[in-house]
Amino acid sequence: AEPIRGVCESGTFGDLDDATYLKTVKPCQTSFAVVEYDPESDSTLVMCRPETGRTHQIRLHLQHLGHPIANDPNYGGDMFFENDAGRLACEQAKQKLGGHDGDDKGKSQKDVLLNSDSPATQEEVHRATTDSKPWDEAKETLNAYIERTCIWCARHNNPILEYLVRSPGIWLHALQYTITNQAASKDKGEGSEEHKFRTPLPEWACFNKLDCR
Repeated sequence: AEPIRGVCESGTFGDLDDATYLKTVKPCQTSFAVVEYDPESDSTLVMCRPETGRTHQIRLHLQHLGHPIANDPNYGGDMFFENDAGRLACEQAKQKLGGHDGDDKGKSQKDVLLNSDSPATQEEVHRATTDSKPWDEAKETLNAYIERTCIWCARHNNPILEYLVRSPGIWLHALQYTITNQAASKDKGEGSEEHKFRTPLPEWACFNKLDCR
């Protein structure tokens, strides 16, 4: 661990036997740097660089450090962060989902939500990824759009309620990607070729001193 550089390492998994450890445990490291702190919302903008490519590693590491990502309830973050109206609508939607009519009638709110969180099937993923046209208000209702683009929302009689109990948008943004084209460089007999893709900062990352253009 190198706290000064923003590098943190977690446990050693000493409770696992050697065979299980070798099969299941993989090294995982993320470097962090604080960009700016906003006292008004008590939130911090952080630059993250994943040194490895494990699933959800940035979200898990920030949760482990005690600083979960805003609007990431699956990993300890507050839902509808800085949005009181959204938070109220979320709570009301949870109550309605717990007792709505349909296949889940009679089940508790917890049972309904857990059932909705079951993994997506290949058919659901295919439908969501092949029909990802943007919403056209003149041609499609909001309800239909949510059913078409949100796998879990489409499973319920009222997709808008299901949408409201999920994050309106995790505050995690891919600022820059770098791809190294090694195959092309070998053919040319040159060094590795790098392609960088950079995107503008989202609105939630624009603190007072930050230029988001």
